[in-house]
Amino acid sequence: MQRIYIIKNTGAWMMDELAAFAGQTKFSVLFLRKQEAFYDDKIRLLEEQGITVIYLKSRNGFSISKIFFCFLFTIRHLQCFLNLYSFVYGIKSLAYFLKTDLKLFNREQINLHCQFATQSAILGLMLKEYFNPHISYSFTFHAYDIYVKNNWFNTLVDNATMIFSISNFNRNYVLAKYKIKDKSKVIYSPLGVFSPIVIEEPKTSAALRIGFLSYFVEMKGIMYLMPAIKELKKLNLPFIFHIAGDGPLKDEMLSYIEKNDLSDNVKFHGLIKNEEKDLFFRDLDVFILPSISKGMETDGLPVVLMEAVSYSLPIISTNISGIPEICINDYNGYLIEQKNVAEIVNAITKFRKNSNIWPEFSRNSLEISKQYNITINSGKKLKIMGWE
Repeated sequence: MQRIYIIKNTGAWMMDELAAFAGQTKFSVLFLRKQEAFYDDKIRLLEEQGITVIYLKSRNGFSISKIFFCFLFTIRHLQCFLNLYSFVYGIKSLAYFLKTDLKLFNREQINLHCQFATQSAILGLMLKEYFNPHISYSFTFHAYDIYVKNNWFNTLVDNATMIFSISNFNRNYVLAKYKIKDKSKVIYSPLGVFSPIVIEEPKTSAALRIGFLSYFVEMKGIMYLMPAIKELKKLNLPFIFHIAGDGPLKDEMLSYIEKNDLSDNVKFHGLIKNEEKDLFFRDLDVFILPSISKGMETDGLPVVLMEAVSYSLPIISTNISGIPEICINDYNGYLIEQKNVAEIVNAITKFRKNSNIWPEFSRNSLEISKQYNITINSGKKLKIMGWE
């Protein structure tokens, strides 16, 4: 059986899952588009491990049979196109299918795994219908692909062998929102991270070291975090914010820091990975992620929180989606309400004033991190998929 993992846009957590899979089985990766250069080293490592990496290329060309199939597929699944998001998902999937080299799938039996219940999974459905019965597929759903009205979801589930949810919250959400005929197909399968080789004992410091690592978009709560930093400075609380990442709001964030004279309290690390990321987490007392829910822009269960607890860090985050599964109030940190500057300030102030709880929170984070070991979780997922 040939195994193909289909991805549109990759991310650090997805590269980690690919690496964990590669350590336990052989498969191919089909990227629907060229990935960011930031991940080139990770992709090279996959190839060195014997993983075949394939990119869609326009020169594969259209054909009459492909175009005719797309026409029939559209007619057959017309109801799936009937809202804006679903229409866009469908049209892009048709384009990806037309660019797909179908010779890749001329094998006796092929099993696909697709990331997100959007273009990747719709392409999986198209390939299944085109080559039936030689192709089967599964997919993992995350956040934006289920929090909007995704007209494709029920059809994708009906035709999949199984589907994976990254959190219990998301699993319960789709079972309540969508009309899923066979609920046993919906499997809880958490993501994870590679645990640090050595966990050091927490170090005390004069200034509270707070970390924030993210893609800088509104749903990560940056517009509430910045005013909170400003308020913390007014309280004369000794602290330093270590901020890392990149994204559309970077310039606005850096401008806010400069205009409000916060440079002495904020250290900006930029985009980090590998050793830089390891040192970043090791130099913190607490990690914060004040995510917000904004329609389809909602976190499922942020992998950065899994990274933070793997370093035994207490965490502060918001009471949305699957976050309460990893940030447990008064156990390994503080759970706060979203879009609330005062709650961010209060949680950090409370953490600073109660330094006696740091060791306990730290131990509890490390205990929680055992649920998010990517090697173990990937092994379980591979077994369920029949890829081991």
